[in-house]
Amino acid sequence: MIRPKLVVFAALLLLLAPAFVLKTDLVNTSLLKGFIELKIPSNFRQKSENYLASTYQVENRPSLLYTKPMGGVQLSIKQTTDSASQLLIGAYKDNFVQSYRSDFPDAEWKVRDVKEINGRKVGVLEVITSTKYKRTYHLIFFTDVKGRLVVCTFKCGKKHLKKWRPIAHEIMNSFRVN
Repeated sequence: MIRPKLVVFAALLLLLAPAFVLKTDLVNTSLLKGFIELKIPSNFRQKSENYLASTYQVENRPSLLYTKPMGGVQLSIKQTTDSASQLLIGAYKDNFVQSYRSDFPDAEWKVRDVKEINGRKVGVLEVITSTKYKRTYHLIFFTDVKGRLVVCTFKCGKKHLKKWRPIAHEIMNSFRVN
């Protein structure tokens, strides 16, 4: 004989199961006055200009910053003033690698490459850096947009890597220049 409490528990478990699934929906988003498109997690929120100004020095300030509501995961987009073209993407990649190696000599490198994404050469760096208190995953991808370098950086703590790395790659692979 089946116990009524067990049946009720099983029914509740089936009803609540979808609430525990860790799925992240991505939304195609037009950015930088429509010059690029990128999929962004639907639950990410854009940080305000005031937040960016109070948090970042001018030379390091992203043009746009999206974060998970509870923090810990972010996507930044920076439209630089640096001249760029498809021919220079490899040189920029080498420069970024050298800079990261200098700043983080113990970094764990996953990818240092130039890939073709949606018909464009895109520099890609995937690296885990360490500071005194934490390890951080970075997926950095960049290309030229209207003659200027645009750099996108996805970051999260290494403890979130299993969930967020595939999502970061999906975001990168959605990168489109209009």
